[in-house]
Amino acid sequence: MQTVHDTRRTAKSPSTRAANSVQGCLTPRSVPESACNGMASWASAQRRLDQDIARVAVVEPVPERDDEDVAPEGVIWTAFHREDAFLQRTNFLEVEITALVQQAQPYIAMERRRGPAPKSSWSDAFLCYLTWARHDFDYATGARLCGITEGRFEDDVARARGVLVRCLRAKWWAPPPRPAPLVGTTFPHVALLIDTNTIETFRPKAPFEEAKVMWDGKNHIYGLKKEVGVAARAPHYCLFTQPARVASVHDYSIIKETCESYTEYLLKTPDERAALVGDREHRFWAALLDKAYVGPAQDTPNLRRIVPVKRPVTVADEQHNHNVNALRAPIEQFFGRLWQCWAVLRHAYRLSHTTFDDDYDLLCLLTNELISNTALNEQDKLFYDQVRTLRRQSAEKKDNKRKEAQKRSKDNKARRLARE
Repeated sequence: MQTVHDTRRTAKSPSTRAANSVQGCLTPRSVPESACNGMASWASAQRRLDQDIARVAVVEPVPERDDEDVAPEGVIWTAFHREDAFLQRTNFLEVEITALVQQAQPYIAMERRRGPAPKSSWSDAFLCYLTWARHDFDYATGARLCGITEGRFEDDVARARGVLVRCLRAKWWAPPPRPAPLVGTTFPHVALLIDTNTIETFRPKAPFEEAKVMWDGKNHIYGLKKEVGVAARAPHYCLFTQPARVASVHDYSIIKETCESYTEYLLKTPDERAALVGDREHRFWAALLDKAYVGPAQDTPNLRRIVPVKRPVTVADEQHNHNVNALRAPIEQFFGRLWQCWAVLRHAYRLSHTTFDDDYDLLCLLTNELISNTALNEQDKLFYDQVRTLRRQSAEKKDNKRKEAQKRSKDNKARRLARE
């Protein structure tokens, strides 16, 4: 009887296979030496290294492109350059916007994502934002004038907003420039000028009892209120802005909530304390405010408030008020420059309130850029007063028109009742 042999291989455990593999490599005659060592000899290794270096040596070096040296490009940029229209349409010269694009390159790099690139270059996106803020275009008008679609214009404004606000906040506010003693004034220890600025918004679509929280009775508008801190020393840059409040909130209520945010900046360094010979007993710099901020000192701990006297009686009181008002004029000049340069803040803000803080902060920072080239002046203060006067006149006109309509309605009703 023929014996049948089982030719199936016996399964081996992983440890057995590993042991046999190691043993085979350790046996000189089991496999070639090159298979165990990975290369035939040190000489062959050196030849491979020399060949690798030789391949590199024959390449002509090309300088790597630096993102910060990339020239702005795009269809809108090309059109503005051809028409020499940068200053007229954006408030900035071409070279200034070029520098801004280069400063923003690290923040542009953070926005890179997988997928197709945006249709507009970042340079064009910056121009869309600046022209929108400068002229207060609706998206359809801005898109038509820039020669792109409405959706693309809206997307460019949103993209530029996020990058620019982070870039300029880091430049101007992280940290803000330190104060220095004022020269030629009775208040050399003042570091900040603080006031609020109300930006008009459309009347909320809500019942009057709900909508009236947005009403600013002083300026006769529905709006959002921003508290702003401007450097007391020239060139009077904007150094602080606080989150927006509804316009009905009083200025003094806001400062009681925000006073702690100024503490770190107003705390004197040892050198600053030594420089203020007549004010060494105080640890903090002072802030200058208007009559709306008169109140007990304990309401704003660590915030030294210098305010006018509400009802001056003596000559000293009147002189004090004159000095305070003269020294706080730059913050009104700043608001005037802000409104003069950016129509989007001079008119009713038409976008969602969720983007208001970023837009307001960004336009304050862009105004800082403008102030660094052209100092604030009395014309800025005049423009600020003119806009506020125009608001009051417009409100009075609407109020008179409403009263006349009510009077006509009342007279018509009286005549109707008399005939009956």
